[in-house]
Amino acid sequence: MNKKFDVIVDYKLRNALLNFSSKAGLNKTQQKYLNTYLSNYKNIKLDTLNWETVCDISSNIESSHIGSVFAWFNANFIKYLIENRLYKDLFIDLNLDIILNLLNLCMEKRNRIMIFNKDFNLKNLLICKYSDGHKSNKHEYALMIDTKLDNHFLVKLLDGFYKSDLFSKQYSYNNYDFARKFYKSYDKFSSFKHITDFNYKVFEKQFNFYKENKSELKALVKFYIYLYSIYKDIFKPTDPVDILWMTTDSKFINQYSDGFILVDINPIEPFPAKDKWKVRPNGQERFTTQINVTNYLSFDFTKIDYAEYR
Repeated sequence: MNKKFDVIVDYKLRNALLNFSSKAGLNKTQQKYLNTYLSNYKNIKLDTLNWETVCDISSNIESSHIGSVFAWFNANFIKYLIENRLYKDLFIDLNLDIILNLLNLCMEKRNRIMIFNKDFNLKNLLICKYSDGHKSNKHEYALMIDTKLDNHFLVKLLDGFYKSDLFSKQYSYNNYDFARKFYKSYDKFSSFKHITDFNYKVFEKQFNFYKENKSELKALVKFYIYLYSIYKDIFKPTDPVDILWMTTDSKFINQYSDGFILVDINPIEPFPAKDKWKVRPNGQERFTTQINVTNYLSFDFTKIDYAEYR
């Protein structure tokens, strides 16, 4: 069988493939199609192997009739080359941790297709873990999402959010649309460099973007709760929402969607012009047991038919 490897011109690559194959082992089906697999490396030189060539070869194998036989084997061979530094490519060196992390998830075809798409910005990829089934028969999967953000800072924020306790991993594949659509939810994300770039105006635009999907809105609210855990001043005292309303009121999404805003009542100042109030405690709760600092009272004056009485 070793003679089949002679088709590879470059002796360094030939030896690398021989060594890896002997360690990994080849089943009968792989031995049957070995010539077809090796033909992909026939004229490749290990000293000039780069990520673009790796992607071209891997994608070609994935889409061919030997994909089901050799695609995962080939991904592990690439990992072997990289782990043993048997290549010379600056791009791989600069993205070493990311590439190795991604190659560990190559068992699933959809992940391999994303990793070996040379047009992808690898730093845009978000790796999420989700599980299905009951406790006694739970399966955990790795899901890769192309965030399309072209902003590593924001990708890291999303990564932190999905790894936090705020986000349940008991989700289906489709429940990650919040991350898939995130890049479209605000038009100035390319300039974001720090968490202080987030504020109420950003939240408002994102809320309006996601408002047609309740599960995505819930994810957005949880994302801002996560941001608050890092940056306490994300909402200002004069903003029409605050973190306490978000975290203590299960009706927050419905009420904010319906036009309610947070107001502070000061007897010596004019009342807010809006007709739907979420009244924040003004200190009087210290003198009563009927309300406390987490009681935000709702007033909907649109229910009063006669406008002059509102």
